[in-house]
Amino acid sequence: MVIVALFALMTVLLFTGLEIWVAIGLAALLPMMIFNLAPLEVLPQMMMSSIDSWVLLAVPFFILAGAIIAETSIGQRLVDLFNALFGALPGGLAISAVFTCVVFGGLTGSATAEAAGVTAIMTRPMERAGYPRPYVASLIAAAGTLANLIPPSIALLVYGIVAKVSISDLFLAGVVPGIVNALLLAITAVYVAERRGYGRASAVERMPIGRAIWRSAWALLAPVWILGGIRLGLFTPTESAIFITLYVFIVAKYVYRDITWRQVPAIVERAAVTSVAVMLIIATAAVLSWLIETQGLAAAVLAFLKHMQLSRTMVIVGMIVILVVAGMVLEPAPMLLIIVPILLPVVRDIGLDLVQFGIFVTVGINLGLIHPPVGLTLFVSAKVAEAPLLPTFYASLWWLPAFFLLFFLVAFVPGLSLALL
Repeated sequence: MVIVALFALMTVLLFTGLEIWVAIGLAALLPMMIFNLAPLEVLPQMMMSSIDSWVLLAVPFFILAGAIIAETSIGQRLVDLFNALFGALPGGLAISAVFTCVVFGGLTGSATAEAAGVTAIMTRPMERAGYPRPYVASLIAAAGTLANLIPPSIALLVYGIVAKVSISDLFLAGVVPGIVNALLLAITAVYVAERRGYGRASAVERMPIGRAIWRSAWALLAPVWILGGIRLGLFTPTESAIFITLYVFIVAKYVYRDITWRQVPAIVERAAVTSVAVMLIIATAAVLSWLIETQGLAAAVLAFLKHMQLSRTMVIVGMIVILVVAGMVLEPAPMLLIIVPILLPVVRDIGLDLVQFGIFVTVGINLGLIHPPVGLTLFVSAKVAEAPLLPTFYASLWWLPAFFLLFFLVAFVPGLSLALL
């Protein structure tokens, strides 16, 4: 009864348009009061303990790094590089957009920040080359989700905290699936461009490759240093977040000279507002996760699956269905904090590696980010590109086969996620 009331209440509150953390917090608070589940003093204690974490300190630093990057020419320099490399190929600008997102994601760790930044840079050049705006917005929305796989990833960091899994292992595990995802999207982009005749309107002006590499070298080095530092044990994920923030600031301020000291307070303020919103979601979702655990939902799901005597393959397919449906109504942070605790006992029971499962869940999150009704990166890219929403939604259907293929590869080919561990 408690679980039914909890999810019914949360669904109603979400559809009323309340902020996510308010809806989750009320959905947890009201059942606690109505059913007298615990003293209300417990609620703020749980909220505070959930965010009192050294690892979680990485989140605001990654957000600050993304806010700094948004004020710099780093994105344009990456676009120039990949345009120099791939611009002459069929669908070359589309390929450039995908691989720009690969490196951009290695700097920000945020799918929405990546989608907004790359869309702002790529829309007009791609439109001049004959790519319709809905196609551009949908492509970059799909490629923007690579930030959730390519380290440093805020989504993987939050999953690691929830599932109590090594963040360093998760960061390394996301590299190969992220590259495979990028290749699948690039191949699809070329296919669609060739089939629809996109990218033939005019010759694209390209920078000499040597100059493009030189101009983007500082941006390219950052993900390499982060991965190398984590792999060699030089710093923790939290220390990597601090490193990338300082690195991006130094490059933006003293190398590229894109920002001034006067801009810094506004940048920090924007990052702080976003960080507070994320922390509030994590804090309120922690109470919700506690209710789910204490009311035995996770145990009930496991008992039900054992009673059904489903094969391991069918259980994994069932989890794919759950993640796809959850992605339709939940944003990434609530999805990680609500769905993962329910599925963890099932994952342990079927012997699925928790690092592999983290990548599996992240692919499910990414799929939810590119289709309505939530479709967060899709809406962000459509807004930035000033593309009509309905045609953008239809264009996003091209990318779904790539995501579903990656879903099944991650689920049934463990080596894809665990190759670098």
